[in-house]
Amino acid sequence: MQKFNKKRVILSLLTTAVCFFIFLQSAAGQPEKRIISSCPSATEIIFALGLGKDLVGVSAFCRFPPEAKTKANIGGNFDPNFESIAALNPTDAVILKTDAKLRGFFKKTGVPWLETRFDNLSDTYESILLIGSHFGATKKAKALVSNIKAGLAKITAKKKNLRKKRVLLVISRDVDRLQNIWVAGGKSFLGEILRICGGENIFEDLGPAYAQIGQEEILVRDPEVIIEVMAAEKAPDQNRVLVLWSRLGTVRAIKDGKIFIINDRFMTIPGPRIPEIAKVFMDCL
Repeated sequence: MQKFNKKRVILSLLTTAVCFFIFLQSAAGQPEKRIISSCPSATEIIFALGLGKDLVGVSAFCRFPPEAKTKANIGGNFDPNFESIAALNPTDAVILKTDAKLRGFFKKTGVPWLETRFDNLSDTYESILLIGSHFGATKKAKALVSNIKAGLAKITAKKKNLRKKRVLLVISRDVDRLQNIWVAGGKSFLGEILRICGGENIFEDLGPAYAQIGQEEILVRDPEVIIEVMAAEKAPDQNRVLVLWSRLGTVRAIKDGKIFIINDRFMTIPGPRIPEIAKVFMDCL
């Protein structure tokens, strides 16, 4: 009996050693991944999936996580630096569906690319799963989507006891003027998050995800809360902003002092930090 067990142990060890050798051979035979990312959302997702080490180049707007700043700069979406991209010798690229210039470049050079979209939450979840599947991180991608949904559920559980408030969600306007005002509608990812948080977007009925509106429309729809989402390099003067909005003094939000200026770039980036965006909205409501 003792002799039989000894043979089984030896056989087991040999089998393990062979399997490990095959694994090493397989790993050694796999080409090194050199990934290019053209947008902040994709970059954050790639890092969240544990693929940051394979990322060699990012857009000029990719600043999170901090490690992203150590990657080569490939330019912007409208002015990509093709020389820099070529010098990085990428094996894969993750781009936006709207990145026509990059799509044409990668098609010409034969570099495989993934097209992603982040217009709304559904697009974001699908893009996370697409990136995970392509780079062999399906399990992590599914877990990331689950974590985002769970984070939203946890943060917004408090909304049950809150009365819905009419909200104006501004994403852009002229500096020092209430002109060329752009707002997020119900079809945008920000609009979706606001709705999940219990806010009532006064421009929920917009056809496009984002649209330019006039002061008259704000006066007519009379929001109870105004949230301005900015990504300015320099924080705006809060008092100056409040003075600007005071020109629409009949609006409920202005009379009640419910104007919130959120100057943080992550608010405009759908991805792993979506629950943090929801938390900001909850604090405003």
